Amino acid sequence: MTKFTFKLVLLGDMAVGKTSLVLRYINNTFSEQYISTIGADFLLKDLELFGAPIRLMIWDLGGQEQWDHVRGRYMQGSDGCILVFDVNRKFNLEHYIFRWLDEIRDFIGENTPLIIVGNKIDLEPQIDLRRAAYFIKNLKYPYVETSAKTGAHVEAMFKRITADIVKRKAEFIKKAKEMEETDISEIFNKIRESH
Repeated sequence: MTKFTFKLVLLGDMAVGKTSLVLRYINNTFSEQYISTIGADFLLKDLELFGAPIRLMIWDLGGQEQWDHVRGRYMQGSDGCILVFDVNRKFNLEHYIFRWLDEIRDFIGENTPLIIVGNKIDLEPQIDLRRAAYFIKNLKYPYVETSAKTGAHVEAMFKRITADIVKRKAEFIKKAKEMEETDISEIFNKIRESH
């Protein structure tokens, strides 16, 4: 049976736990030692969702400024995106999210499924989690709090973004099928009218 293959990218600043989340999901492991991602790392995960075999190509992208100029190349063609922040850091969450959303819009697009993740909930939060959840909800993005260390909500978060990708693809296929049943000249007339 053919696997449906989707490209998923993890974004966020350095040391927010992107690599730890991926390793927890794929290998069910966690390491206390921090190893910085150099540019990008790539791992595969096979799973079944809605009765269909799916392969996730998970790209863990370095968040350091030195990778800003190449990160966009790795982001292009993504089917879904996970934006991670560290709940154990004192910082301006709104500024952080808007900065990353700008980059996501530039290289992935606005309609690509996105989930925002507050990681390291096993530690004492340094931000107001209720305020963060409210802010993200108002942006109309799903929000999940995870711990790569304990594994809390990690698998559910990856399944949620995968389900969102499948749903988005299904909507796209449905629209394409409706177009097939439409007279092509009618489509060109609508395009001309909009310009």
